[in-house]
Amino acid sequence: MKISVWSLVGVLGIACLSACSSAPDANKSEPVIDKADLSIKPEKITGKTDVYDSMARSVKYNINVTYPALKEKVFFHQAENPRQVINSILKMKDPSQNPMYDSLRALDFSIAYALANVSDDEAFVSEGLKAKSAQSLALAAIKAHKDALLASKKIKEIDRQIRRLQSDIKILNDKQDRIGVLNSEDEAYKKGLEVVIYKLSEIRKNLEESLIVYRQLVKSDEKKIDLEGRNFYELDHLDAKLSVEDFRKAAFNNRLEFRIQKELSKKYSYEQVSQILRSEYPQVERLEINGYDAEKPMYIKELQQRADFQANYLADKVWQYKNAPNASSKKLLRLQAFEEMAAAIMTQNEVAYNIVMRADIDYEEITKQIDTLKKNIAQSAKKRGLTSTQKVDLWEQKISLLNMELQASQILAEKAVAIRAMYFYAGFNPFNAKLYDGKIKDISSNLKVGFNKDAVEMLSKVQMPQTPVRIEDNNWAKKENWLEELLENPNPKAEKPITLAQPKGDFEPYRGEEFNKRTIMQLGSYRYKENADLDWKMLKELYPDLRKYSPVVERANVRGKPMYRLIIQQENGGFMEMCNKLRADKVGCLLR
Repeated sequence: MKISVWSLVGVLGIACLSACSSAPDANKSEPVIDKADLSIKPEKITGKTDVYDSMARSVKYNINVTYPALKEKVFFHQAENPRQVINSILKMKDPSQNPMYDSLRALDFSIAYALANVSDDEAFVSEGLKAKSAQSLALAAIKAHKDALLASKKIKEIDRQIRRLQSDIKILNDKQDRIGVLNSEDEAYKKGLEVVIYKLSEIRKNLEESLIVYRQLVKSDEKKIDLEGRNFYELDHLDAKLSVEDFRKAAFNNRLEFRIQKELSKKYSYEQVSQILRSEYPQVERLEINGYDAEKPMYIKELQQRADFQANYLADKVWQYKNAPNASSKKLLRLQAFEEMAAAIMTQNEVAYNIVMRADIDYEEITKQIDTLKKNIAQSAKKRGLTSTQKVDLWEQKISLLNMELQASQILAEKAVAIRAMYFYAGFNPFNAKLYDGKIKDISSNLKVGFNKDAVEMLSKVQMPQTPVRIEDNNWAKKENWLEELLENPNPKAEKPITLAQPKGDFEPYRGEEFNKRTIMQLGSYRYKENADLDWKMLKELYPDLRKYSPVVERANVRGKPMYRLIIQQENGGFMEMCNKLRADKVGCLLR
């Protein structure tokens, strides 16, 4: 059976492969990843195979095919516009996927295209493209490993169910042989069971394809592969301390693409690159302050549109640079192409971060549905004297449950791929020419050590909070005699709750001396602590009078979720004039 190679690059895809390995060769209709490198004889698989072994085999046995294919794709003839590749990538719609995957693939290809054509250093370009090919193969292996692991378990479960259904159908067939004809209820029951078997067989066939895809990717002919299924921290979990900004900074410091600066007449700092992104795409600054909320459809839509536009615009700039009519315009367009590439890398990290956050939300939702359906199935199974229709309905519910479980596993696999992709996008690359030549166990061991090192390095550079968080006073609970005090005074005076009194309208000025006596000025409310710090940094630059104050971030629970309020306070108040100035500039400010 021939499996589409697009399934090999899986959910994330990474455009290095979606632009080349999933596409047929120029002279043949055969997908390039299915070609064998006859110079390499794959090691036999023995014992349990973990996800690192799978990545090692995927890279070692496919890199010499996928790398040349990628080079062929990114080195366009001058007369050809690369937008055709990007538009093809953006049309690869899969309703089961987060639409951001297509945007990520498009950005990945446009950045690879820029790397290949903006730099004049052939050795450097080869190093970068080979790294991208290796990373893409590693990501494909993560997805394929997890899919194959689930398939090997679920196929056994489905086989048991089919045998049970076939036994029930045999009973009905024997009954028909004895009496000559089945009554309408038995006939309907038999057809219902046959439909259920057909649906289970279709699911089983898809699961079998996952196993075939995995064997193709890791180059194994073994009929039985024992896959190891432990969870790996660095593959399945993104530490809550890490933000989009952390990955962007790491990308600037580590990504190969930024080494192109050595060939340019101008050098850039991280702050300059960030400012380029903000000036060309103003919504970025708003997001940095208000937070990246994967639950907001408007944010997802804006991010997707921005990513797609940047992918096309970057390709256009590089193409214009290649076709520039003279040295002067070529020099300017080269700088512009580099700046667009830098901005695209920043957005690429944001898109990958969004995919991870969205996976958490989707997984939480699907597990709720699974739990509800399991309860319904358990309740129905306990009932005695089910009719034939009810029995078929129970089987249909079990099929729905199976599909939901497959979907949940798919989400987790996608998340594992997206997390590892984030580290690749941050510039961490464990692959090199020497590593490809090693034995599988040595490559696997190096990947495991390298990936753990990546996570540790990222966490070590997380910035400490710039402003303290005010903790709720609960000293009463620490007293040894708190119960006696409660019994003596069963109705203690309730603490006065914080009230956010303000005049009508969000930006109308405060009037009256009573407001000037308020001791707290609230400058904003945020979902993430780091955004309060970002807002304070910006506000004190815009309003120097604020610099004399020390801000505090106050944590509060709003509808069950933590929110962070940026406040400054002084014992005698006196904030009204400053607050009214902020309100006049449409900056949210509350006196409390």
